[in-house]
Amino acid sequence: MKARPQESHPFWVAVMIPLVRWLVLAGVASTLVILLAGEIRDPVLLNDTEDLEAVATEEGAYTLTALYDRLPPEGVNIVHRNIQYFQSTGRGRLSRGLARSGKYLDTFKKVFRDMGMPEELAYLPLIESGFMPRVVSSAQAVGLWQFIRETGRRYNLPSNDWADKRLDPFQSGVAAAHLLRNLYKKFGNWELALAAYNSGAGTVRWAIRKNKKAGLPIHFWALDLPAETTNYVPHFLAAVLIAKHPQAYGFRKIAFQAKLTYDYLKVTPGTSLFYLADEAGIPQKTLLDLNPALIRGTVPPGLKPYTLRIPPGSRRQLTAKLTGRKSDHRDWAVHQVEYTDTVELLATRFRSKSANILKANGLESDQELTLRNFVIIPL
Repeated sequence: MKARPQESHPFWVAVMIPLVRWLVLAGVASTLVILLAGEIRDPVLLNDTEDLEAVATEEGAYTLTALYDRLPPEGVNIVHRNIQYFQSTGRGRLSRGLARSGKYLDTFKKVFRDMGMPEELAYLPLIESGFMPRVVSSAQAVGLWQFIRETGRRYNLPSNDWADKRLDPFQSGVAAAHLLRNLYKKFGNWELALAAYNSGAGTVRWAIRKNKKAGLPIHFWALDLPAETTNYVPHFLAAVLIAKHPQAYGFRKIAFQAKLTYDYLKVTPGTSLFYLADEAGIPQKTLLDLNPALIRGTVPPGLKPYTLRIPPGSRRQLTAKLTGRKSDHRDWAVHQVEYTDTVELLATRFRSKSANILKANGLESDQELTLRNFVIIPL
């Protein structure tokens, strides 16, 4: 078979084709800049008290926009590919994350503004957890902000058999702000700080030293980082662009959830959320969702009162239920489960009731009892 002869093109076509391609690429870059042009100053930490106060009171004034103004061509292309991913394969995931973000965003933005940091960092859970408080990664990082146990311990998010503060969206949000601030101070720009949030400061330091030794640039886009980290920053930047202007990117039907509101109530150690909800006529799920750090659905045993989040307007009702209660849920024993234990044997031993033990620990049967390290026994 003869090869098909190549078609010839007029000279003007040969000139216009590469010109059109160049204009398309340039348009992508300029679009990212124009969308946010003139929005803010350079994204650096603020230390002056007056600047901090101004930022805290100026809604939406302090963002990461300057990152886009200085993206190199390879950065623009990667961000654009991530936008296309969110507009196609990742559309559903991003839409659901944006909808859930409504519960937390206002609170998180204020945390970052009050610390003199870019408020757009509040969108980080979009790519970390999809704004789902109980997510656990393959690396055992948990919560909205995905803290591993050791980092959580260092940033005042302890965990034990009863409670895991990493699961508390608001406490972990404050911890994430402190961690990101420390990483920014260490590396001097937000791309490297975000990369370190993903892969650890040691990984980023190693990549910088490697480039320095080879005489190569040490900015984020030139570093030899793990593939996940290399895509982490442009993935986040793409998510932020869409989150700030969802309709411009084709996300027109986001059902944003209402901001999470709540009151506080101090309760005694060992208080069961299951009991409390039933006594007050509140759905158990409501109390559990407001207090996701209580992994057993029970306030940890101890000596100090515990501050619970409760539905708005329910404090008087719950206080009335707790006042004058008998010791059936004010006094507790903590028992380390042994393989021979059954709920009935524990009820007999501690002079309690099987139904109360099951309910206080959120259990349904003896089989679930054996999966626990500790249980509390209502006395």
